[in-house]
Amino acid sequence: MKNNDKLKGRDFVTIGIFTVLYFALLWIVGMIGMVPVLYALFPFAAGIVAGPLMMLFYAKEAKPWTLLIMGLLLPIAFFLMGHHFLIIILALPFFIIAELIRRSGKCISFAKNKLSYAVFNMFLCVSIMQAKLVPEFYENLTVNMMGREYHDSLVKIFSWPVIIGMFITAFIGGLIGAYLGKKMLKKHFEKAGIV
Repeated sequence: MKNNDKLKGRDFVTIGIFTVLYFALLWIVGMIGMVPVLYALFPFAAGIVAGPLMMLFYAKEAKPWTLLIMGLLLPIAFFLMGHHFLIIILALPFFIIAELIRRSGKCISFAKNKLSYAVFNMFLCVSIMQAKLVPEFYENLTVNMMGREYHDSLVKIFSWPVIIGMFITAFIGGLIGAYLGKKMLKKHFEKAGIV
């Protein structure tokens, strides 16, 4: 690892700030999930909306490990909010693959960063997998948070084919969000001297 690739205190501060901002965007976009059938669109929509923020993060933190660290903080936050610990295990492969793709472009290739973000965005689908892998736990979680009717609607809608479709649309949403981020970075952030 080169000297300028070593993580410093300010890198961890930046990771923390972007994680909080990203989480806030997820919460806002997640409001569409109040209607059970629209929950299937959440990863796709979040990928698009959060794309510009994530591309700014990729530009500001062009160092190894930063994406993986940010990624791990997110399912840990979900776990602390009541989700099953399985969410961390299920999300981890997406973060590792995203980090490796990013590194293959030395953290500065837009083509690799775009692909990396699309894979990263797919982790948003693992939450609904709880309904299939730990059904009793997920039932208690959703009934306590949203009520019995909401839970029953989700279970009816989210078959394995629907969940697989969510992973595909999450990837596509990530690609779209990365392209939007690239346009915004060029047009706005570079002019402001941010990148």
